Amino acid sequence: MAARLATPFDSTPGMLLLRDLDPEVRYRVRVVRGADGREEDPSGGVVVPGRVLMTTGLRCPTLRPGDLAIVELTAR
Repeated sequence: MAARLATPFDSTPGMLLLRDLDPEVRYRVRVVRGADGREEDPSGGVVVPGRVLMTTGLRCPTLRPGDLAIVELTAR
């Protein structure tokens, strides 16, 4: 889950590095609730190796104050 209480004018979203995943397992990454208020990602998400999620990470969405994004990971 990522949330923001205040957004600087020149804010650029960073990368969210995940921890304690199995680097050899592939994970389905799906947006459950997007920053735009949508309840689900219609694409069904993407499958990414745990190693990538821990070293490269996920790009955080641009969030305005009060926005919330929830991302679900499922081991494949």
